Amino acid sequence: MEERATAVRRLADLGKANDLVLIRRAAQDPAPAVRTEAAAALGRRREQSAVDLLAELLRDPDEAVQASAARALAEIGGEKARAYLVVRYGQSGRSIRRAIVQALRAAGGTPPAAEAMVSAESAALWDHFLKTLEQGSPAQRISAAGEIGKSGRPEAIAQLLALAQQATPLLASAAVRGLAESGDPSAGGRLAPLLSENEPELRAAVCDSLGRLGDLDSAPRLEAIAIEGSSASAFATAALVALPRRPETDRLLCEVVARGGPLEALAAAREMRSRGGCPTDRLAQTLGAALGPPGKAKRPEASRRPGFDLPRAESALQALAALGPSASGALPRVLRLLEDPDPRLRLAALAAAAQLRDRRGGHPIRTAFEAQLETVNDLRAKWVADRLPREYAPGFRPGDQDGSERDAAKLRKLASRVRERNAAAPPAGPSGGKAAAAGQALPELAEDVPQGQLDLFAAAVLGLGMADAPDALDSLKAFSADPSPRVRASALAGAAYLGGPGLELAKSGLADPEAGVRSAVAQALVAQGSPGANAVLADLNPQQPRSLELLEALQQARLEESAVERLAPFLSSGAAESALAAQLLGKSGAKSAVPALIKYVEDPLAPGRRQALVALGAIGDPRAAEAIAADLYHDSPEIRAAAAEALGRTGAASEMAMLEALRGDYYAKVRRAAQGAIEKLRSVSEAR
Repeated sequence: MEERATAVRRLADLGKANDLVLIRRAAQDPAPAVRTEAAAALGRRREQSAVDLLAELLRDPDEAVQASAARALAEIGGEKARAYLVVRYGQSGRSIRRAIVQALRAAGGTPPAAEAMVSAESAALWDHFLKTLEQGSPAQRISAAGEIGKSGRPEAIAQLLALAQQATPLLASAAVRGLAESGDPSAGGRLAPLLSENEPELRAAVCDSLGRLGDLDSAPRLEAIAIEGSSASAFATAALVALPRRPETDRLLCEVVARGGPLEALAAAREMRSRGGCPTDRLAQTLGAALGPPGKAKRPEASRRPGFDLPRAESALQALAALGPSASGALPRVLRLLEDPDPRLRLAALAAAAQLRDRRGGHPIRTAFEAQLETVNDLRAKWVADRLPREYAPGFRPGDQDGSERDAAKLRKLASRVRERNAAAPPAGPSGGKAAAAGQALPELAEDVPQGQLDLFAAAVLGLGMADAPDALDSLKAFSADPSPRVRASALAGAAYLGGPGLELAKSGLADPEAGVRSAVAQALVAQGSPGANAVLADLNPQQPRSLELLEALQQARLEESAVERLAPFLSSGAAESALAAQLLGKSGAKSAVPALIKYVEDPLAPGRRQALVALGAIGDPRAAEAIAADLYHDSPEIRAAAAEALGRTGAASEMAMLEALRGDYYAKVRRAAQGAIEKLRSVSEAR
């Protein structure tokens, strides 16, 4: 192979006409190195007749051959060669797009190579999507509406607005979502009237788009839809959450908390927890109808006050739980529902009392826990009053009957299991052999508890820790190895809120075999600030398949530079883990993470490329500029936009020509990112 490649290179240097047939033959050689030399030879000889052959080599399986063919076509020049390069640029990945631009730069010409390629690709995409929107099948038109919107062109917005008002519901909805992709806030005012339409799909699309466009003028109408209880209510609530934060939008979200359906109220309350909370008067008033006359013992539903609405009361409790400590003023009414006759209401009250994180709830939660413990212990032990028999009934002992060796082996295994269970079971006594000791139920009995009772018990266990109830740590220790993952997760997560020894107990849950337990414990630890987050970081191990839940929990943590050592190895883990690790490294802001992130983005197959680029931009280290700049040529507009933004934050003016070219990109998000990067880089240059 090496000899053939060398021979082709020397033939090119000789420049004899009769050798052309040999070079053409070499372009079909099985070895990529030989084909690479053949393409280079055809370029150096300026063989116009070889343009079609080089166009074939532009699609070679080997990237080195493609790059060599691109350089050769640029050297040959001419309209035909340039047309092949333009088409291939729009169909290629990062390395070949970059090779094409560099080849054209080396060959010279006007307009500049990058600008010409970007403009040609933009024009081709516009023509393609516009034609599809006008002539394609229904499914193709729906897809094209989104792609047209992403261009952000004024003519695209005008066409999509017309479709939104005149087309069939599905195409109109696609046009509305395309307008959201445009990122043009001026479209919001013209979309808002469509909220009056009766078509559910269209109304949902309009709500979503108004939120994404940040149309504050539509906020009151979105709030009205959020509380109306229709299929569009969830979309309207999400839109309110997405709008820029203002006192007025906070007030409207609190209205949704107080008046919206269960799902809408819960979503709004979760958002308002991070914004300082909401007034709880109306939520407490809703609970009042469930309480009956103060000071009287609970009776069944007949004791409810007029106007009581069980789903509404349950929703109010869930909203209070989502609001968290900011809603602690409602605690007295929440605590009175811990003994409510309805299990759904008790469960919601337990969850709310725990999330309010108020120590005044400690004693009532302890009482509720003990009541649930008695119920669960009865259920877990109800069909094991004594130890299991150790002797076989007549005719069942292995060997008593003619049976296979497999049957005999099964019976011997069963006998061994009986001995193990009897050794683990508590001795029979006055209680009839019940597993009264906390956490001593045998594994095969744990599932005998109905799910509703198990949920109530788990909520009470978690509440012990979150409300710092009396003797909470001892009780949580007893259930930290419970056979039920639901109970075990509650015990370990609750322990994290006790600090000190509780944190140590919670850490053991990070290695639990159940993903749900690991996730709950990691989130609880991270909620405790640096000590808990550091414990989660210390348990990370790229060799273990149980780190995904820990990385997800760390998204809520405030990370320090020391986190880099634990996180960087995950860049070479699975797709989800590497993307999460890249995000976390950027969040740390640590310059020591830059080398690992650079190495990561240099891999053309890195699954978390966009997250890594965002991370490098957040860190803003000029050392990353060259690696970031390579992705200005990426075939994904999301990656190009992320690279442009990140490059602007580094302050390094490399690839300024490509940034200038990207101001003509088809996709509006890329154009905006490129323009922002240019402005930042120019301001840095002027400051110097």
